[in-house]
Amino acid sequence: LLGFRAFTGPHPGTVRFIVGEAFDPHRIMVLQADSCRYDFSGWRHRLEFYAFPTPVPGACRVIVGEAYNPHRAMLRVQAAGDMCAAGWTPRTVFYTYPADDTAPPPVPAIALADPAQSVPYVVGTAGTPHRCMIAQSDEPMNHNG
Repeated sequence: LLGFRAFTGPHPGTVRFIVGEAFDPHRIMVLQADSCRYDFSGWRHRLEFYAFPTPVPGACRVIVGEAYNPHRAMLRVQAAGDMCAAGWTPRTVFYTYPADDTAPPPVPAIALADPAQSVPYVVGTAGTPHRCMIAQSDEPMNHNG
């Protein structure tokens, strides 16, 4: 459903995001964190990636929304706005390169991370309750549940 390119380690201009996974219901959450792992309050660390905290040339805006009853997260590419609709509230925003380009965008003139060094991530969704999962991959997520 959604794919993007980010970095597996620190690069100029990027910050670290962690992805935690929990169950009942199965879900993820994305937070910006400098050093910790997502191993607290019943969550298990799934992965981490580095992306830009502010707009950069060639990057798209990804917003992470959070909803309750039951607790879950959703990621969307959204150029503007804050995802305040239908029970969702904004949790965090990051900027990263789109995954569907055949070639990464040109390296910005300012000293930022080289897009060619980024790797693909994929986000899949599931219903009942509506939620998402993220993985470092360029293959679509086609799992049940």
